[in-house]
Amino acid sequence: MVAAEIRVTLPDGSEKRLPQGSTGADLAKAIGPGLAKAALAVRVNGNVRDLTRPLPDGASVAILTDKDPQALDVLRPAALCAGGSGGD
Repeated sequence: MVAAEIRVTLPDGSEKRLPQGSTGADLAKAIGPGLAKAALAVRVNGNVRDLTRPLPDGASVAILTDKDPQALDVLRPAALCAGGSGGD
């Protein structure tokens, strides 16, 4: 039988229950609209990921904002791709 929901552990030790297939963006929205707007990436079991990947059940999860240097590591490669070749 497949679980209809997942549980993730937040940095403060609290647990959040979400529907199966929920993403980092979904978690940020469930915590609050301010965090959802500020979220840039998510750290899952120590690995930084983008917000669109589904979260695994039982994971330790932290939402990263521009205040977290690891979030900038996610943005840098995306900015390089979006910026084109720069050889105008």
